[in-house]
Amino acid sequence: MTSLRDLTNNTRSKSAITPKQRYDRIKHCFDTKPSAEVFVNKFGGRTVAIVGGGPSLGGCLDELRSLVKNSSASIIAINKSHDYLIENGIIPDFCVLLDPREWVKTYVTPHKDVKYLIASQVNNAVWEKLEGYDVYTWHALAHNHGSKVFRNIDPEKFKKFAKGKKYLSIGGGVTAGLRAWTIACYPYMGFSYIHLFGFDSSADDSSNLYAYQKDSSVVIDKQYFRLRLVDPTTDKELPRTYSTNFNMRSQAANIEQFFGEYAQRVLSGQFPATSFYFHGHGLVPDWGALKGCHVDPDHVDKMRAYIDPHKTVQKEQPIFVSDNLDVNNNMIFLDSKPPFMAIESSHH
Repeated sequence: MTSLRDLTNNTRSKSAITPKQRYDRIKHCFDTKPSAEVFVNKFGGRTVAIVGGGPSLGGCLDELRSLVKNSSASIIAINKSHDYLIENGIIPDFCVLLDPREWVKTYVTPHKDVKYLIASQVNNAVWEKLEGYDVYTWHALAHNHGSKVFRNIDPEKFKKFAKGKKYLSIGGGVTAGLRAWTIACYPYMGFSYIHLFGFDSSADDSSNLYAYQKDSSVVIDKQYFRLRLVDPTTDKELPRTYSTNFNMRSQAANIEQFFGEYAQRVLSGQFPATSFYFHGHGLVPDWGALKGCHVDPDHVDKMRAYIDPHKTVQKEQPIFVSDNLDVNNNMIFLDSKPPFMAIESSHH
C-alpha cells in the first residue's frame, strides 16, 4: 500500500540545489536581508487574495478588483502571476517565490510597491534581480506537511548562521502556492478571510496549465494524469475529467490534506476561525465548491451540468486520492499506471 503522503513526498528528479549552495544562500539571507517574521500576526480580521496562475485566473480579474475595492483585501501573488497581475493593472501587495532554479528570475519584473517574500533557497540570479527592492526572507522546511526539519540542513549550522536573529521557517507543501497559502494563514500572517484565485491545479479544455505563457527556459511537466470528482449527494462521479501533471496533482492532494489538518486545529481551539473562498474553476476550485467554499453558490450545479469533451476516454478503476484525514473525500484518480504506484484508501 502506498499512502498519499508517500506519493507526494517522492522526488522525481535530482535536487535543483546542492547543500553548499543552500548553506551559502541561507547565510547570505541572515547577513543581508530582513526576515518575513516581521509580518507574523499582523493581519488578523483582514482579507487576502492569494493568486496562483491557473488558467481560470483570466476570467476572475474583475472579481479580484472588486474584492480589493470592497474588502480592502491584500494580494499575495505567486510566481509569474505577479507580472500577469501588473500587466492587467493590478499591483499585488506581496509576491512569494520558492523554487531554487534559475528560471524563477523570469517570473518577476520587480515593482517598487510590492513586498517580496522570498525563500532563502532561491537562485542567486533572483537575488540580483530584486536588489534594491523591498525583500523579506523565509526558510523552506522539508516539504512533508508538519515537518520541523530543513531539507539537507544541519540544524546546528543553521543556528550558527542565525546568530540569535528571528527568522520565519515555512513547511506546507510542494509548490510556491502551498507555501504562500501557509504564510497567509495563522500562525503566520494570520489573515481571517482567504480568497483563492488561480488555484485550478489542472489544465483547461485547451490543455493550458497557466493563464499566461512561461519563458522558454521554464521546464513544464507535460505528463498528464486524469482525475474526476465525486458528487457527495449522489456518490457518483461528476462529468468533468481533469487533466493535471505531477506537481499540480500533488498540490491538489496537499490542499485536501491542509484543509483537514487546519479544520482539526480550528475545532480544537488551537487556531482561530478562518474562512476560505475559492474563485474560478478547475480541479481544486471545483473540489472546494463541493465543500461549500466557492464564492459562486451555483457552482456545483454548473459542475453537474458540465459537458465533458473527454467523456469517451476509457478509464481505470477509480481509486480515492485521500488518506484518512478527510472522511468526506471527493477526489479520485482515473490513472494508476507507473511511474506512480496505485494509491489505496480505506474509503471504499
